[in-house]
Formats: sequence, structure tokens, C-alpha cells
Amino acid sequence: NELSEVFDRISDAFFALGGEFGSTPVSRRAEELLEASEDELIGETLCDMCPEAAELDRIRDRFDVAMDTQTPRSLELYYQPLDFWVEATIYPSESGVSVYFRDMTQRKNRDQELRELKGQYEALAENFPDGAVFLIDTELRYVRAGGQGLEPAER
Repeated sequence: NELSEVFDRISDAFFALGGEFGSTPVSRRAEELLEASEDELIGETLCDMCPEAAELDRIRDRFDVAMDTQTPRSLELYYQPLDFWVEATIYPSESGVSVYFRDMTQRKNRDQELRELKGQYEALAENFPDGAVFLIDTELRYVRAGGQGLEPAER
């Protein structure tokens, strides 16, 4: 029970997979993210837990490499059945693996928004009519400049 309490205090989700990657302890956060209770997950294999995962071969490969090399492996993927991005670290032991993972959907969405804003800024800066746009850093160095006002004047 003490070990279970420790797992439940960790903000990342956690589960362990033993021989042939069958599931053993599962944290509350893992139950929330996987939308299944520990009772439903215990004894399940990786394939049972994620049968719809489009990247199941890649996931299985990471687990196998972690076990073969006895070194941690990281994994980032979109889990379509539950509509969220997962960032996981797989820690091997002689008897299986421990997996810590988190929902990183908000971060992925924020990164996408930033890429879109950057694209909009670049389009504006490059096409700014009758003027120029300058971006400078905190030390007043030019980072980027654009616009039609930067084009050489015709004589």
C-alpha cells in the first residue's frame, strides 16, 4: 500500500509492465488518462492496453530496446483513441519496465499556435506595405527585419 500511495502522489501517470509486458501497478493519474481502472488494466499486455495505437510497433520497439539495452527510452506520440499527446519515459529492469507518462496536449497545442503566429508575423513583416517591420531583442540587436520599405529605392 505504501508503494501505491507513492505512485499516486506522482503527478505523472505511472504503470509497470512485467514479463511479456503484462501490466502490474497503475497510478491514479494513469487510470485517469487511460480511462480505465487499475483492476481493468492489471494483467493486460501492452497490445491489450493500446490496441488502436497507430504506432504500436514503434511503441513496442522502444520497450524492446529499453529492455535489451537496460537504458531508459523516451517516446512522444499522439494517442488517437483518447485524443491526447503522450510523452513517456520507459525505465527498464530485469523483470519488465516502468513507464512514466504525461498528457502533453496543451503544450503541443501551444507550440502549434506559436508556429502559426510566427508564420503570420513573417508574412506580415515580409509584405508590410510602404514601410518596414523590425524585431529587436532585449539588448537592442536586430533579430529580424522585413517589409517593402527595405527594398532599394528606384532612381
